[in-house]
Amino acid sequence: MMKKIVLIPILIFLSTLTCFSQVKIKRSSLSPGGGVYTSGDITLVSTVGELKTMEKSNGNTHLSEGFINPNILIALKVEDYDELTGIRIYPNPVKDDLHIEFSKNDTYELHLFDVTGNEIFVKPENGLRSVINMSGYPAGIYILSVVDRNNKKAKTFKFRKE
Repeated sequence: MMKKIVLIPILIFLSTLTCFSQVKIKRSSLSPGGGVYTSGDITLVSTVGELKTMEKSNGNTHLSEGFINPNILIALKVEDYDELTGIRIYPNPVKDDLHIEFSKNDTYELHLFDVTGNEIFVKPENGLRSVINMSGYPAGIYILSVVDRNNKKAKTFKFRKE
C-alpha cells in the first residue's frame, strides 16, 4: 500500500511537467547526413542515413525522430496540379550543368531545393531548353520542380550532384 501512495504523487508531478513546458520545437527536416539540433534544453541527434521513424505531439510541442521529407508541392502551392509530362533532365548524376528539355515552348518556373527542403534557386524559363549551372553547389541530393502555372501542371525530379 505504501508503494502506491508514493507512486501516485510522483506520477502526478511527472504529468504536470509537460503542461508547464515552455520549450517549443519547430517542425523541420533533419539532414540525412546526420547532425545535432538544439532547441532550448532539448537536443536531437540524427545519424547518417536515418529515416523518419516516429512523431510525437503534446499540445504545442511536436517531436519528430529521424528525417522528414520536405513536401515541395505544398511549398510551391501546386499540390492540386496535374503532372507535367514531356520534361527531361540530364545528366544524373551531374557535375557542372544540369540540362532541362521541355516538350513544348511554354512558360515554366524552375525551383531548385536542397535535400532538406530549402529553396536555393528560382528561375523563370521560356523555350524548349534550359541549363542550371550546379558547379557552385556542394555534392548531394537535390530536388528540381518544374511548374507550368498557366496549365496548372508540375513535375518534380530528384537528382544527385557529384
